[in-house]
Amino acid sequence: NKESAKHRNGVARLISPGEIQAVIDGFDWKSLSGKTIVDVGGGYGDMMNAIAKKFPNIKCLCMDLPEVIAAASPPPSSPVKLVGGDMFESIPPCDVVFMKHVFCDWSDEDSVKILQSCNLALPPEGKVILADALLPSGEDAYNARSTQVFIDALLLVVGGRMERSESQLSNVAALAGFQIDSVEATASPSVNITMLSKVKET
Repeated sequence: NKESAKHRNGVARLISPGEIQAVIDGFDWKSLSGKTIVDVGGGYGDMMNAIAKKFPNIKCLCMDLPEVIAAASPPPSSPVKLVGGDMFESIPPCDVVFMKHVFCDWSDEDSVKILQSCNLALPPEGKVILADALLPSGEDAYNARSTQVFIDALLLVVGGRMERSESQLSNVAALAGFQIDSVEATASPSVNITMLSKVKET
């Protein structure tokens, strides 16, 4: 509902500023020059405005619920197009779908549905970029940074969801026809950059 959406965006903004810079520094955005990217669940467009400012050759769109978009106050000169919609129904056609702290809000079943919408919006060579914490598994779990545990606890309290491990994410992605191409750490322990591509049909 409207109040839930506003609350969720408020929480996102509390942990977002440092993450935005970490995401910008942690990925080769120049490789997307000339491409169209849609930030699904992008709130008020903060992430896309930061990318568009530094990489003007990328066409940036921000999609969120209509009531969230209606409350946005973008910079007057912002080239970012704000789109109201439902990611479970359709996502604007694009080359790349970007999502930051979106999957952690949803169950595996709903996350598969979101990725299925991404699949329909993307061309065969399209990509999905996820900016989320990936929980360590196996022996690495003993070396987990406290910030990851804190973020997971915060998300559990706020939205009733948790981050996933790489293995868990891979299983969810596969059900929607995607595979993990790469996982990169960033300067923020609450954000890894995971790239998904479509599984090639044989």
